Amino acid sequence: MAHLSPDHFVELQAVRRNFQRAVQRFLADGVAAGEFSVPDTKVAGIAILDLLKGVDAWIRDPGRLGRRQVADTYAVLILQLMRVPQP
Repeated sequence: MAHLSPDHFVELQAVRRNFQRAVQRFLADGVAAGEFSVPDTKVAGIAILDLLKGVDAWIRDPGRLGRRQVADTYAVLILQLMRVPQP
């Protein structure tokens, strides 16, 4: 992000904060509705977003798993993190 102007850096940080807050609100709403359970919606939101943005650092084509398999595995992991009841 060193290539961004100071104004664009501030703008990007605001977008990131707003997105993180939206994820945290989604989690809080889901907890309130009994859809899932997390001990702390702020920490859970940060963890989920970090998990998602981190995949780009290691995924390779071709790799042991295809992109779809990685996405499906991440979906399971995130649902488990949120303690979504399994059918």
